[in-house]
Amino acid sequence: MPLMHRFFLPDLGSLRLAGDEAHHCRDVFRLRSEDEIEVFDGCGNVVRCRIEALSKREVRLAALERRHAPPLPCRITLAVAVIRKNFEFIIQKATELGVNGIMPLITERTIVRADKTPRWTEIALEACKQCGNNWLPLVTPAQSLEEFLGAPSHFDLRLVAALHPGAKPVKSLLRSARSVCVLIGPEGDFTPAEYAAIGAAGFTPVTLGPLVLRADTAAIYALSVVHHELVVHGVV
Repeated sequence: MPLMHRFFLPDLGSLRLAGDEAHHCRDVFRLRSEDEIEVFDGCGNVVRCRIEALSKREVRLAALERRHAPPLPCRITLAVAVIRKNFEFIIQKATELGVNGIMPLITERTIVRADKTPRWTEIALEACKQCGNNWLPLVTPAQSLEEFLGAPSHFDLRLVAALHPGAKPVKSLLRSARSVCVLIGPEGDFTPAEYAAIGAAGFTPVTLGPLVLRADTAAIYALSVVHHELVVHGVV
């Protein structure tokens, strides 16, 4: 059964769509009075609604059912270097895999250094609408790897994808984790000095197999394993 049309409404106390959300409801999806939709606030709260009236300025809704979707049992954060191609794809798929946060990083070998936080947040929001995720991940402004490693964090487990000999399988490390940070490098990988700093910050190198993966593939692969073990398989 396809998902009901879903719209983002940060304040569910006022059931009125305005701006782009009203435009999409009225002009893109061509919904009309008496049609049913869902609105969500990105914090797990969802309202199934009936459209009462549409105007050029807003879409007025009536609540039919309110519910709260609990967060996933494990908090997963993706820290990933900004790459030239497919960075928006990474954000989209990470959102579909239920990450709690996405932290874009600037590293020594990062080529594109632009901060596009509003656009990246929009991509995450559209992914939430499409996949039924009621928790909008926090997309932080791009920061340097040094800033990221120096900031306080409270993860049970810190993993960095690496080709190093002795890197451990991801699955073997996940038994008791309730919060995981997955760190993915740029095209060309982290430098030796960066790996040294990453290790000093408590990150464990993990292998993603014998093949050299593109950064976008590595991100989705690692998140898929973590999601399967800690959410689908119910390890926690």
